[in-house]
Amino acid sequence: MLWQHYVYRHGVAAQDMWERMYAERGASGKPVRLLYIAGRGFDIRAQLAMDHFVESIRSTACCMQAAELLLIGFGDYQLSEELQAETARNA
Repeated sequence: MLWQHYVYRHGVAAQDMWERMYAERGASGKPVRLLYIAGRGFDIRAQLAMDHFVESIRSTACCMQAAELLLIGFGDYQLSEELQAETARNA
């Protein structure tokens, strides 16, 4: 299984990997229910990464039944008030 091995991809290489992973599933007719887990923070790219993931899957024959983003908060670091406010807005 893929998660038993460390895999690092970014940009187009990541989208190609996702498309290959879900192409078989689309052919089988099984709908995809995605739970994307990311760190809750001031960096909005977690949402962008999920959007790219969903679009890559939709470009295959897969049926996207649901896509949810779960943001995990981390409380053991110090942020300025400005970054705390930005984190709240992004969440």
